[in-house]
Amino acid sequence: MHLIPELLPLAGKPELAEPQKMKTKPTPNIDWDLTLDTILTGKCILFLGPEVFTNAAGQTLDGRLFQYLNMSDDPDVKIYSDNLFFFRVRQKRTETYLKIRRFFDETQFPEADALLKKSPGSRFTL
Repeated sequence: MHLIPELLPLAGKPELAEPQKMKTKPTPNIDWDLTLDTILTGKCILFLGPEVFTNAAGQTLDGRLFQYLNMSDDPDVKIYSDNLFFFRVRQKRTETYLKIRRFFDETQFPEADALLKKSPGSRFTL
C-alpha cells in the first residue's frame, strides 16, 4: 500500500479535513485501509477539494482568484457569499470570464503539483 504522508494526520479525523469555519455532521468511522486499497485498484475515485490549491502563504484558491479579479468595489458586479456572481452589465460578465481564464492560464500551483505527484498512480494533471 502506498500512503501519502501529508494525508496521514487526517486519517481517522475527518473533521480536520473540512475547513474549520464550516459546521459538519459527525462522520461515521472510515476504514482508511479499505479506502486506500480501492483507490489503488481503480475501484474508487479520490475527490479533492479546493484546499489542495492553498499556497505556502495560506492563500486559498478562491481567495487568490478574487484578489486577482479585484472586483470588490465594482458597482456592476455583485459577489454573493457562495461565490456566485450577478452582473448588471453583460460586458462585465465577458470581462470576468476572460480574467478567470487568464488567472488559471497564468497561475502556478506548485504545492498542489507536489502533493498530486506523490499520490498513487500519479495520473493527476493540472
